[in-house]
Amino acid sequence: MANADVEGYSRQEAVFVTKPPSFAGSGWIGSGVEVSTVERRYDVFLADQVRTSRTASGESEVYYAYAKQLDDLYADPELGLDPVLQRYFNALNGVANDPSSIPAREVLLAEAEGLADRFHFLVRRGAEIADGVNRDIAGTVADINTLAKGIAELNQVIVESGGMSGQPPNDLLDQRDQLITELSSLVRVTYYDQGDGAVNVFVGNGQSLVIGAKASTLSVGTDPADPTRRVIRYDSGTAIQDITGQLAGGKLGGLLQFRGQVLEPSMAELDRIAFDLMTEVNRVHRAGTSLDGVTDLDFFGRDGTPDPEDLAAGAASQIRLAISDARQVSAAALGGGPSDNANALALAGLQRERFVGGATVQGAYAQVVADVGSRTRRAELSATAQRGLLMQAEQAHSEVSGVNLDEEAAKLLHYQQAYQAAAQVIAIAQTLFDAVINAMRR
Repeated sequence: MANADVEGYSRQEAVFVTKPPSFAGSGWIGSGVEVSTVERRYDVFLADQVRTSRTASGESEVYYAYAKQLDDLYADPELGLDPVLQRYFNALNGVANDPSSIPAREVLLAEAEGLADRFHFLVRRGAEIADGVNRDIAGTVADINTLAKGIAELNQVIVESGGMSGQPPNDLLDQRDQLITELSSLVRVTYYDQGDGAVNVFVGNGQSLVIGAKASTLSVGTDPADPTRRVIRYDSGTAIQDITGQLAGGKLGGLLQFRGQVLEPSMAELDRIAFDLMTEVNRVHRAGTSLDGVTDLDFFGRDGTPDPEDLAAGAASQIRLAISDARQVSAAALGGGPSDNANALALAGLQRERFVGGATVQGAYAQVVADVGSRTRRAELSATAQRGLLMQAEQAHSEVSGVNLDEEAAKLLHYQQAYQAAAQVIAIAQTLFDAVINAMRR
């Protein structure tokens, strides 16, 4: 009863067996009972169900938590990209309505700078979320290593104690099972009984995390292709392998899944939108004429050096306004005068052009918002469902291994009555013994 609230404790029961009877001349007389062993009430199948549910629940919970951050960012009516895109195109229409107006041109430059800044803001927030993922990956790997070491140490103690006493070390088994359960909430594991009391634990595609009393160590490194990305490595003793793609389930699996399915694709799409917008606007702008008659001017520029293998990479963080003077806005067509708005109309018309993967620039961003939103919603439903399944699995496991205070109280009454009965036998024996002694004294 004292262990009722101890997490991982399995109810223990004394197993009584009949003692050999004694021969008393006229027959055999029973000698009562003795404790054969103390048995742990434990169901391997139910324990496996709890661990499987913890693995799935841990994965879906962290996936949803991070996906919701990104969904809230992209879908925010003020912080998202859509409102600044709309203001930018409204400003272009303002220039088209009055192409010689300097105030209208200055509004356009301000909105264009705001658009570039919003791309930068979204990239920074994405980088902050990525940093959070990296920190959680490092922390989770450290926890995995700590649990693996604890399991290995308990393996050694369990093997030694089992050989010395001949009785199962129930409390040690509970401690080890609890560590395995906690480990399963961090990453999907498989485990097998070694036969001597030790349990071997494996992760990924069969990489051994614990073999007997020896624990392997996972480490976190930097992806050679992306210094901002963290990978998980496994030291096999002969080589260090990158097993990031082989790990799944639990908190670590949820982090990796969010990064690969939501964060990185959405950030890459932001780069694509920024690059295509910059390319198309510059193409049209170069074909026009500024108020001073200058042609072939870029409207947007880019900081840094583009990746020759992926020109869009980094575009969202590097886009900037290339002109600083309102007179440089090329609103007129080639050879047109100050009142010509042909090129401004062409620039404003890009709002309806499908140049971003077959969609308009606002439509492409809406697709990003919709994709992240749908994944977030699915993650929310999955997290809720897995939470319910975990509660059911833990309840079923508790019914077998948990301590029921009502049941234990009833047992105490049973033991109390048995004790009182035994005490009554002793009391009667004492009374008879006293009577015999008194009779002998007379």
